[in-house]
Amino acid sequence: MGLFAYFSFGFLISGLFLRGADADSCPVGWFPFETFCYKIFTTRMSWPDAELACQNFNSHLASIHSKEEGDQVAGYVGDHLKLFGHVWIGMRDMWKNGVWSWTDNSPSNYTAWNIGEPNNQRSQESCVELWSFSGYRRWNDKSCKSERAFLCKYGLQ
Repeated sequence: MGLFAYFSFGFLISGLFLRGADADSCPVGWFPFETFCYKIFTTRMSWPDAELACQNFNSHLASIHSKEEGDQVAGYVGDHLKLFGHVWIGMRDMWKNGVWSWTDNSPSNYTAWNIGEPNNQRSQESCVELWSFSGYRRWNDKSCKSERAFLCKYGLQ
């Protein structure tokens, strides 16, 4: 019986180690798309706090680089966000000069602004949210102090 338990424990530990080493799949609770993993967090936070929370998961607020990616993200967020509300993503105008960039330093090669956006209302909107009224497919600039749910993203290696 002792030998059986010894080998069973060894197989269990090996299985757990190998599962943890799998860099080709997303952890439980994260949504896969292409070579990235996404997770919605429903705790409402300011944009800077949300970015720090994502960094605690070795990720950033999500960047979106194509309509296809935006549609996948919108479907995921819509399915998992039960409460009505907008969602922070990783774009911001850090210097408030009209130059928008991603927190993950990826190129800003795609945008999906809602009509009339970005408008920097009252000169206080320098962070970007997925706009719930568009089914999370369009973007709106918003004050970074506003509290929102947020979407984290990281790349598989």
